Amino acid sequence: MSDTTTSSNPLGGRDQLRQLRIALASYAKPSWWPSLFWVAFDLSAYGLLLHTVVSSTTRWQQIFASLLLGLFSARLFILGHDACHQALTPSSKANKLLGRILFLPTLTPYLGWELGHNVIHHSFTNLRGKDFVWVPPSRSEWLEQSLTRRILTELYRNPIGLLFYYLIEIWFPRLITNRGGISRSQPLLFLTDRCLAMLVPLGIAAICRGPLDFLLAFVIPFLVWNWLMSFVVLVHHSHPELPWYDSKSEWSDSTYQANVCVDVQLPSWASSILHNVLIHSPHHVNTSIPFHRLPEAQRAIWRAIPGKQLSPRLTFSYLLGILRDCRIFDSGASGWESI
Repeated sequence: MSDTTTSSNPLGGRDQLRQLRIALASYAKPSWWPSLFWVAFDLSAYGLLLHTVVSSTTRWQQIFASLLLGLFSARLFILGHDACHQALTPSSKANKLLGRILFLPTLTPYLGWELGHNVIHHSFTNLRGKDFVWVPPSRSEWLEQSLTRRILTELYRNPIGLLFYYLIEIWFPRLITNRGGISRSQPLLFLTDRCLAMLVPLGIAAICRGPLDFLLAFVIPFLVWNWLMSFVVLVHHSHPELPWYDSKSEWSDSTYQANVCVDVQLPSWASSILHNVLIHSPHHVNTSIPFHRLPEAQRAIWRAIPGKQLSPRLTFSYLLGILRDCRIFDSGASGWESI
């Protein structure tokens, strides 16, 4: 597939989105199978890995299991993300229950994520002033930033320092301390979800033999998860040809969801490791499409709008290019700039 996109949209954003939703309607059918299989598999794997860390006397086994715990925390979160969108199973009650359970290893309060992600991010994707995920500053905003903010930006735009972005900019201020005010309508339920998430490190600490076990059983997996999350949301919505909007009217007229997302390409076996999470445009067109049907839905988008969808192949040099080149965005002719 081409990794360039066409900026013109003769149908208009809303009409194009309507056509894409019709094309993808047959894929938006949550089912018990294979969803429950993967829920059971990933939860069992997480439990087995946790047991290995806190019981093994072989250090390399503990370290290997610790890193895999981070990966399986991310896999569980992706399933919880589907549940939060009512895309995991056909039952709303089951989705809400499973979502809360699946979010626990990543300390994600269910309601906070639902409001911040489902309501805000999906309703205003790539609209500055509304969306809050990897929002690029304008040149003038960059020049006015404090030294602390510039240092953080440089940290986040490093392949290793990337892990701090989600932790500092989204998880702690928006999901834990609620600085963004995303849960004002249901503060008691948000507080309950947040307390439930905070019980996880306490429970893990209770089964650890000492500080080193806790480091390997919780701290390192949590940092691995944060790196993966920061990486995924970066490549979802950052690309030299992907626009951001300052005007809500321009955004409303132009966007059809698929054109504010990047579908980063991996071999199918590699994509399945993270439950196809890098296939993102079908999810934005219709959030009810379950993770295991995203590859089919992606091909349907390619057929509906051939040559328009950004679909670069993931390489380390591609990631470095995004970190280097997608730092400042000015609406108009200049678009993306490096610093």
